Amino acid sequence: MANEILRVGFPTNDEVTVEEHFGHCEKFVVYSVKEGEIVKKEVLDAPEHAPGVFPKFIAENNINVVVNRFGGMMTIFFTDKDTVRTYEDAKSCNLEMFKKYFLCMNKNGINIPQSQFEALFLSSEHNEDHVKKFLSAFKEFAENEFIVSI
Repeated sequence: MANEILRVGFPTNDEVTVEEHFGHCEKFVVYSVKEGEIVKKEVLDAPEHAPGVFPKFIAENNINVVVNRFGGMMTIFFTDKDTVRTYEDAKSCNLEMFKKYFLCMNKNGINIPQSQFEALFLSSEHNEDHVKKFLSAFKEFAENEFIVSI
């Protein structure tokens, strides 16, 4: 599995901010990660906003991790599903991988929900240093606990 490419995607308008609605974004950023390194960053035109288009877009672009957000809330789901919209969808995600993610973040001083059935909250109090600390901890998780690293 170490040779598997992880493709992490998120909807955006500025290539930095995770937009809260897939159907209202201009772009979709996809990072390809292999053996601990980002090997490719793609900026794709967002698909049209219509029923069934987004799951097809995710499948066609081989995206296997999607960051969902609504307002200041977001959740990371470890799944091969095209979408996670219901409790049943969330229950079918990889809870053991979420546990490893939680423990790594906690060890690094990042306070996240103990369950993937809860959301992270972002606010104007989070500054660039907070974001860098979060990303550093997530990188450690990816390198040590997940199938590839960032």
